Amino acid sequence: MKIRKYKTSDREAVHKMLCLSMEYHISIQDPVRFNSYSEEVIEEYMNAWIPKIESGDGILLVAEENDIIGFVY
Repeated sequence: MKIRKYKTSDREAVHKMLCLSMEYHISIQDPVRFNSYSEEVIEEYMNAWIPKIESGDGILLVAEENDIIGFVY
């Protein structure tokens, strides 16, 4: 496994993983934090933190084994 900094080309994979994570939290009925989501909300969330990463105010690391298998922000 390789851990590396986020690249713009990773956006689709990270977006998909965020959606899957939200679906999981909703499925385990975590009502304090999550009761619904939409892909648009995930997109807005990413649009808020990607510029921070690009300006050096944050970091997003991705893990890959041929494909991206995880990330941490």
